[in-house]
Amino acid sequence: MSEEKRKAVKDKLPPEALEHLKAARSEMRKSMETILPPGFLEHRRAARKEMLLAFPQPDRRRD
Repeated sequence: MSEEKRKAVKDKLPPEALEHLKAARSEMRKSMETILPPGFLEHRRAARKEMLLAFPQPDRRRD
């Protein structure tokens, strides 16, 4: 079975399309910020961080 390397989406699309995708993402984020109450994103980020810290991290030094 031959192994084929997967190309990232950014390698498949022309640069102009990538610029449009980035602009669309930026505009979507701005629109969501106007819908959500002030401080929501900051509290969401803090809550996510606390949830991740609640779970033990795997020990990467195992042999």
